[in-house]
Amino acid sequence: MIQKDKLTKKQKKILIVLTVSLAVYLAFRFLLPILLPFLISYLLAVLCEPAANWVQKKTKCPRLVTTGAILLLAGGLLLLLGGFLCKKLAEQVGNLVDSLPQYEQMIHTWLMKISGYAEKWFHMEQADVFERIWGMLTEGVESARERIMPWIIDHSAGMLSGFVRVTTVFVLVQVAVLLCVKEMENIRRLEKNSLFAEEIRMIKNPMARVGKAYLKTQLIIIMVVISELIFGLSLMGNRYSMLLGILIGILDALPLFGTGTVLIPWILVELVMGNFGRMAMVAALYLVCYFTRELLEPKLMGDGTGLSSLESLIAIYGGLQLFGLWGLFLGPIGWMLVKECTSTYS
Repeated sequence: MIQKDKLTKKQKKILIVLTVSLAVYLAFRFLLPILLPFLISYLLAVLCEPAANWVQKKTKCPRLVTTGAILLLAGGLLLLLGGFLCKKLAEQVGNLVDSLPQYEQMIHTWLMKISGYAEKWFHMEQADVFERIWGMLTEGVESARERIMPWIIDHSAGMLSGFVRVTTVFVLVQVAVLLCVKEMENIRRLEKNSLFAEEIRMIKNPMARVGKAYLKTQLIIIMVVISELIFGLSLMGNRYSMLLGILIGILDALPLFGTGTVLIPWILVELVMGNFGRMAMVAALYLVCYFTRELLEPKLMGDGTGLSSLESLIAIYGGLQLFGLWGLFLGPIGWMLVKECTSTYS
């Protein structure tokens, strides 16, 4: 009889885990895309509320006005920062365009060296190897040029539609933030008195913890990696340190790319060119950036969510497989929801 009770308890736990996991998956897959703009609006309203209340007490202005002013101020600061970065990036892009003939000569020299190695190792004619490689590169560039314009024309309607959609969602979020701030007391009252108050708490608390931990983690890591890249590239005397640092840092935030997408080919190029000193510096920069993310991400995510480093890693990978890039955020949230619901109803 005792063994039977144990088995029944196990079966019940398995059933709860499977049911909650399925419910979480379906909610993330089908409900979240619809509710996401309003969840973002609510989060922004919660973040703006303390500052709006403080300004309201000092100025006696309505909360709606103070919240709108805070949103405008934050947007203005972001635009100023973005304008400064864009100016610097435009300068470095201009320098890069002006230096294209120089880089073309460098590529020419590099290909000549590869042709020389081919002649030495494989007993092939250097001129023949060079002409074949140069011809392949030229054909590739011409093919890309021929395809760019048709691709832009074919996708222009989709890009315009996407721009309109993003603009609409942006305006919707701004309006929803103001309405959320205005109705915040009613929202909290409804939440507290709701029949599903316990379920709302179980969903809201993990999402708040994981959301805060994820945004904080990614912001810290991106800023640290970009700073490391800009500093390292500046030490190497690279004229495009800011441009490359920001671009490679953004790539590092994407799980399918990372800093190795740019730095590993760069290492190989320096090796073939015989620049062993620069190769060592680029390799050292790559290792620093790689271990920065590997060490900080599980630690920061784990401390913020209550998950261990291994649990965070498993949840991130599982979310990535199920939901793509969004899974980096949804994986840990889903894992925590399953754990909390299982412990509550078991």
